[in-house]
Amino acid sequence: MFSYIFVRYFLICYIRHMSREKLTEDTEIVPDMGHLFVTNLFSIKSINKGEKVIDIETLREYFNRDTIIISEHAKNRCRERNIKQKDVKNCIMTGEIIEQYPEDFPFPSCLVFGYATDNKIIHAVISSEGECGRIITAYIPNTNIFENDLKTRKER
Repeated sequence: MFSYIFVRYFLICYIRHMSREKLTEDTEIVPDMGHLFVTNLFSIKSINKGEKVIDIETLREYFNRDTIIISEHAKNRCRERNIKQKDVKNCIMTGEIIEQYPEDFPFPSCLVFGYATDNKIIHAVISSEGECGRIITAYIPNTNIFENDLKTRKER
């Protein structure tokens, strides 16, 4: 069972990476005469430049369904930066997506601008993995990288 799940996960990631297309959570990998094929039980949404791949309502739904995963990296960075899980949740529930990263591997992700429970501005990077979301990192933005609005990235 473990190897099937691993192979399925790897193939979905590979297909997404190679085709630059987003597969929905209905994706199913099935064996067929010694080969693995992706069935046509899923819909494919092409990712075009500038297209919003993840919407904020999807991320909020992950929190409402308690299907959000916090990566080890995010746990460590949030601890170092004194950002609590409730701060990240508040950021998502009240914030807005300011950048999209559709090419991120293995799943598309986005940067969310929002407020912690003490009204400090924070950013959170979150991926959408179909049936769940993953918090990749969270930080307090600064004006070295962002404009004064803390939403617009400065030109390099």
